[in-house]
Amino acid sequence: MVPFEMFLLGPVRRITRRPERVTQITEDNLVNFHRAALSILLALAGASIASAQNAAPAATSSQVVIGGHNFIHAVADVQKSSQFYRDAFGLELEREIRPAAAVPVLQQLANTPGAKFRATSVKLPGANFSLEFTEFSDIERKVGQSNMQDPGSSMLALIVRDVDATLAKAVKAGAKIVTTGGKILRQGAPDAPNYNRAIFLRDLDGFLIEMLQLYPQPPSKAPADSAVLGGGIGITVSDVERTAAFWRQFGLEVKVGEAAPGNATTMALSATQNATFRIGNARIPGTDFQLLLAEFTGIARKPYQGRLQDPGTPAVSLAVRDLDAAMQAVKAAGARVVTTGGAPVHMGPTGGNVFIRDPDGFLVELIQEATRP
Repeated sequence: MVPFEMFLLGPVRRITRRPERVTQITEDNLVNFHRAALSILLALAGASIASAQNAAPAATSSQVVIGGHNFIHAVADVQKSSQFYRDAFGLELEREIRPAAAVPVLQQLANTPGAKFRATSVKLPGANFSLEFTEFSDIERKVGQSNMQDPGSSMLALIVRDVDATLAKAVKAGAKIVTTGGKILRQGAPDAPNYNRAIFLRDLDGFLIEMLQLYPQPPSKAPADSAVLGGGIGITVSDVERTAAFWRQFGLEVKVGEAAPGNATTMALSATQNATFRIGNARIPGTDFQLLLAEFTGIARKPYQGRLQDPGTPAVSLAVRDLDAAMQAVKAAGARVVTTGGAPVHMGPTGGNVFIRDPDGFLVELIQEATRP
């Protein structure tokens, strides 16, 4: 939530608008990545992990969403969560943690009347977004936890340098293993030159993390001593075609694959045995920022819709060209507005901000930066 950080943490980081040479999930080689990359949500997408030097489609003047900001995690305790990600993955804070504050305009934005708020973020080496931790206090909160197949849930995928060493650190820091059998699993034919070893975890607040090591190791802008080489964002939906139509209202390019059963290894990774999946890839034109959308069928699903103050609730923040046009897209898409009053708020150096929900209740923050002289 960029405006929150503007108030409490000082100036914030960039908006991703141009392709960088980073380890990213791209659409090129869609078939190959089905076996060789981010196993359940990302690998099933059939996208490849590769250097994002490939040209992204150009942005258009009519495009509503123009870039990505952060992947937001509402947590019980910002201090503990940031310490977990430091100990488990070596991720360092981008901003210091300051005392919680009650700011009326922020309460309006998040629809959290009377609440205090504090936040921080960690940079993900080799990725084009940061991971933001938000903590609300002085307001009723309900801890939530979803499974991979539940519409409205999400996943953080981390490409790591050494999955065995990183898993040991993550478990020591408090991570819980989700993968059936509790072991790192190999994906790829025994004699295949490209394969991965992966495992699913939960962090302290129950957020799902896929951690995987790719063979051979792909190019990355991450520092040579970084445990993390890149990452991606996945969202589970009830109907991928419906969600694709939603994102197209905002100018995203969405490709949807055919439904297919998962293999035993892939399904064991995320404890979604016997499920059939269907994947969509939503990319913001002119950038290398994308969301992977997954629909699971043939398995029990429970819709998940947390509030912004509830630990365990995920959200993503996106930059828009014009907030008025964005609100027209919100109306056309039939999205529900979360922000108090059903309209954007204006604060600090941003042009305006609003929280909405996608068709499954996943939270999205739309942000317009003020025009600078």
